[in-house]
Amino acid sequence: MAQLSSVERVVRNIRDLLQRKLFVLAREQALDALAESPNNLDLRVILAQVCYDGQDYLTAANTMEQALTIAPEEPEFIRMASLAWAQAGIVDRGLELADKYKVVSGTSPQAWQLLGNIYEKTGRVEDAWEAMGHVPRTDAYMEILTLIEARLLYADKEYGKSIDMIRDYHAWAEKARGSAHPPDDDFYIDSWFQLAKVHNKVGEYDEAWAAASHAHDIADQTWDQDRFDNDMASIREFFTAETLASLAHATDPFEQPVFVVGNARSGTSLLEQILSMHPDVGNGGEMMVTLGIQRRLQTMTDSFHTWPDCVVDMRVEDANACSREYRDATQWFSVGKKRVTNKSIGLQAQVGFLSLMLPQSRVIMLHRHPLDNCLSCFTTNLVHSGHPYTRSIESLGRTWVTRRIMQDYWTDVVETPVMQLHYDRLVVDQENETRRLLEFLDLPWEDECMEFHKSTRVAATISYDQVNQKMYTSSSGRWKNYEKHLGPLIDIVADYL
Repeated sequence: MAQLSSVERVVRNIRDLLQRKLFVLAREQALDALAESPNNLDLRVILAQVCYDGQDYLTAANTMEQALTIAPEEPEFIRMASLAWAQAGIVDRGLELADKYKVVSGTSPQAWQLLGNIYEKTGRVEDAWEAMGHVPRTDAYMEILTLIEARLLYADKEYGKSIDMIRDYHAWAEKARGSAHPPDDDFYIDSWFQLAKVHNKVGEYDEAWAAASHAHDIADQTWDQDRFDNDMASIREFFTAETLASLAHATDPFEQPVFVVGNARSGTSLLEQILSMHPDVGNGGEMMVTLGIQRRLQTMTDSFHTWPDCVVDMRVEDANACSREYRDATQWFSVGKKRVTNKSIGLQAQVGFLSLMLPQSRVIMLHRHPLDNCLSCFTTNLVHSGHPYTRSIESLGRTWVTRRIMQDYWTDVVETPVMQLHYDRLVVDQENETRRLLEFLDLPWEDECMEFHKSTRVAATISYDQVNQKMYTSSSGRWKNYEKHLGPLIDIVADYL
């Protein structure tokens, strides 16, 4: 058997890390390998895949654009770049590349499904139906047809037909196991979450709960709650107000960063969409760069201590190097902007460190009713994007509480400006809350922020079908429809109700 090259070994290792949802470690391995072989296309593409899977879509898109400068006609590069730009919310570029992919692939079924996927995600329902009409009705395309067309039926308010389509797919999947075209596990799990969404829409709440519960049973994720809680406690124990004041701070005058600190499904996409309408704001989405910087800090400082204790060995020049790395990661979409947002889900653990490396940044603590927030997480497919705590309502509740403790803690100890923003207030009093938000960011009022649903930039996450419509309040209080299933969760979050 031929030996693998060093690059092939790295790529194989990174793919293994992706399977285990270890996105930050995979990103660091890809970056380290690229530093040694900067012109290697395989490494650049795997880095883009890592960023895409970790929902850092802007970085994934930019990385694929770099690959296209070397191989501009490579079909797979064009397809990946198209998907990344579409997920990043830069739809025009995504569609431009999708059209190019259609040409270079010889108008393949995959090209039509790519276009259908983008059209569906951006609300162009008729165009999506037309594109999917070109995809063959065969077993090879059964799953993508089902998932996209079930969502299109949902958009057309054909809820019964959407449910029937998913049920037919489930029957097909059971028969197809062991065949030449077995069901894809990721598609299969996603279909159960989609089924939960449709049942919820028509008021069949027990059926929706059962579908979401079944999806989590299939996914069978692993989550160490005690370790998570202990890690957060150790961070609070280390980063006291006195310790923070005594540690090295960056002197790099970098005022652009704004960190949106909130749970998954807490309204971060809505907030980013509102800010995207302001000409002075650049939106970074869920950037992975801060976790990478944190992971390498021990090596950078040549410290004998692990995280977070290695921060004591950070010098001013190290803090400035961290600041420059963050600046470099944002510079290609931040030109001419006064503020640049980052809504990475892991920020709750990092605010103290970020106040050292980016002391002129600002922090928005975004909150949502815990029962609505946890219910939304449980009934939405977060399985593939590194959220294993969603596996049960109990672990969701405990994780929510621990993260809330972190958000409250940082508010009292960091020197950087912190604003508290509540999703439920934002949706009922958008103008006043938006004015308060822009004042905190030292930005002038912009009427367009009230018209966020008209943005040409489509939200980059699974919340896209919610934030690209006018403000609505129906998601507040949704937990009451599921109250009989939420007993353990209510007990866990009782102090925050």
